[in-house]
Amino acid sequence: MNFEYKKKAFPHLVTALVGLLIAIFGVFKSVFSDGSGYERLVTALVVLIIYGVIGIIIGIWKPVKTFIFLPWLSLPGVLVLIFSISRDGFSVFYIPYIILIITVSGFGLYTGKSFKRK
Repeated sequence: MNFEYKKKAFPHLVTALVGLLIAIFGVFKSVFSDGSGYERLVTALVVLIIYGVIGIIIGIWKPVKTFIFLPWLSLPGVLVLIFSISRDGFSVFYIPYIILIITVSGFGLYTGKSFKRK
């Protein structure tokens, strides 16, 4: 394989792996926990903060074309939520959670990009 191809693919693979880990250990836990609504809300807020921080880190690491990393970071969490909608039925909690995952991840990426410029 071409070394340039590996060099360009590495950040995408790392971002996808981090997004998958957040989806499994964060989003999955916040949706399928047996706790109260308050516990789910707190877990969801912590997961959103993690998405934002990871987005900032990736934006600083690769400040060029950060919009490319948004699907790699947020898609696994969104897929977990879509899977839970199809499995457990619709809940009012899921749609804002999907929107917030995409928004917070994008905001983190663009914030990290702006930190790198300065």
